[in-house]
Amino acid sequence: MINQYIGFRGSDIKNILNFEKDFPGTKIIKLEQNYRCTGNILKAANAVIKHNENKYDKKLWTENEEGTLPVIYCGEDEYAEANYIIEQINRLKREEYFKFSDFAVLYRMNSQSRAIEDKLRIEDIPYKIVGGLKFYERKEIKDTIAYLRLISNQSDNLSLERIINEPKRGVGKTSIDNVRQISEQEGISMYEVIKNADKYIPRIYNNTREFINTIEELKNLDVPVSDLITQTLNKTGYTQSLKNENTLEAESRIQNLEEFLTVAIEFEKEAVDKSLTEFLNGISLASDTDNLEDSENVVTLMTLHSAKGLEYPVIFLVGLEEGIFPGHQSMDNPEDIEEERRLFYVGITRAKQNLFLTFAKRRTIFGSTSYNPPSRFVKEIPKEILDGYENAMQEKDEEDFEDINFEWNYGGKYNKNNSYGSKVTTIKMSNEDYSNIQKEKSSNSFGRTAESFLASIQAKKANTTDISQYKVGQKVYHKKFGEGTITKLEAEDDDIKVDIDFEKAGHKRLMAKFAGLEILS
Repeated sequence: MINQYIGFRGSDIKNILNFEKDFPGTKIIKLEQNYRCTGNILKAANAVIKHNENKYDKKLWTENEEGTLPVIYCGEDEYAEANYIIEQINRLKREEYFKFSDFAVLYRMNSQSRAIEDKLRIEDIPYKIVGGLKFYERKEIKDTIAYLRLISNQSDNLSLERIINEPKRGVGKTSIDNVRQISEQEGISMYEVIKNADKYIPRIYNNTREFINTIEELKNLDVPVSDLITQTLNKTGYTQSLKNENTLEAESRIQNLEEFLTVAIEFEKEAVDKSLTEFLNGISLASDTDNLEDSENVVTLMTLHSAKGLEYPVIFLVGLEEGIFPGHQSMDNPEDIEEERRLFYVGITRAKQNLFLTFAKRRTIFGSTSYNPPSRFVKEIPKEILDGYENAMQEKDEEDFEDINFEWNYGGKYNKNNSYGSKVTTIKMSNEDYSNIQKEKSSNSFGRTAESFLASIQAKKANTTDISQYKVGQKVYHKKFGEGTITKLEAEDDDIKVDIDFEKAGHKRLMAKFAGLEILS
């Protein structure tokens, strides 16, 4: 397992800390004046970094004005967090005449950008990714979509050409050119040529049998889209090939694939038509939007590592929860925690005028939902210099699984025997939920995973929704798609299919019990 919490690009802080010892007689000159940040932002930065034991003692100061206090915000989930970011961008543009290019959103991992990108896209706010690609432009996502498209339609020659050698199968460019030529001559798909390679190109027959057999098996599966994605990545060997690379880049790609599972799970939960075709149609719209050319006046999204050396008038530091930032892999090592804290310090000091710190009560990432407490780094900032502290850090309700200290680690750390890659998800349960799971375990010799148990709890809670309140013509709000108007209602067993024309996202058909709609009028 590659340790992603080593110093940035392999750097070692000890090279600086031991400099005086290694070079006796060295004179230390501390550069403590800061010309970028306001006074209150520097207070927050100094309050955090003082918790590191391995450091040079210095305290940044500035002649700049004190400025506004850093703001802390807690959302119900990652979409509430994204909505808050959109609201603040629009407010500051309207009230203080900021431009889109004045805003930057910083996160710990590339895979965190997806929910924020969804909201920016729906709200028609232009954005760019620095040091990386937009979510649907990333190679591993494009490859997975190509596999799904080929499973859905074996005549999709473009998708086949993209993934026939992903991972490597010994089918070279010359062979693909021959397949394409025969396909055009015979008027059949390239898939059919490869499927019948013993007839058309015998030399590639052996190298392509496993590929053909896998696609044939996958296209005949009758499973939810998320299961199909998981099986596709497993059976094609795509995920295993990334694991075998054993690099930080490959690990990041696995995380992005796990986040793609979250996209599928959200689709399955809310959509009426849960077919692969419908899923691909929605993905195509998102992908097409990603390909639009960026202008200079855009919101910037990037990882904290990419932000080093940069500055913006307004910074959003997002995903500030234990297990996300700091990540779960750094928890057991004080040196790793200090490296993470230095990274948080860097994020804070990118802000020139306004700093927003955000976290969520629950977050669905890597295909799993976690209920984790706010980051320890946030708690290291004195509450008197954080605007919104009381609202953000208030005690959580029992339904948020925070009543007792019982913790369930879901998935476990990286294990080469895992079928798909895994991450730790820490879930805190209420006394009632803990009691229920103990009863269930005693009555079921096989037991249940924390995730499946919590899914059942969430389903029960969703089923308490009063679906009779919805009416045609009502204005409603959806956490992802925004505001819309109900145009049609159709009974479906004990649920209702709701057709909604959203102002920004267009027409959607959702299941009422799982859509989480808020009635506006």
